Amino acid sequence: MQGFAFGLALRSAYLNLHRQANRLLAPLDGTADQFVLLSVLATRGPLTQRDLGQAASADPNTITAMLRVLERRELVRRVPHETDQRARVVTLTELGRERQRLGDDARGDVRREELLPVPAVDGKALGGELAERTLGVRHSLHPRDIER
Repeated sequence: MQGFAFGLALRSAYLNLHRQANRLLAPLDGTADQFVLLSVLATRGPLTQRDLGQAASADPNTITAMLRVLERRELVRRVPHETDQRARVVTLTELGRERQRLGDDARGDVRREELLPVPAVDGKALGGELAERTLGVRHSLHPRDIER
């Protein structure tokens, strides 16, 4: 039962952070999920849609829908892959890079509001532990279940 309670607490914390991020990103006409895509691209550079989806832990349909919105707003550009006709490469535009920087400032506000009041939180260690556990769960699933 302790694992279940921890899972619920973790989910609640995530949803609270997500709502706070959406509130702070609203003046930039963006969402937390869109900001994740912009941040991954800012950090890693151009990626295929598939690689972007994996990096953002999002399913292909969600990635496609978000990229359509970001492309209409001229924050990203999608171009055909040079060697794989099925793939598209996503890059940040200059406007997208600027929006990501502004969103990064807002993200700092979320961290200050939500994480600093928590005593003795080693964010790097906690993030590493959660990433390791998430990968462990993902690897224990059948590949078709991960895509869902």
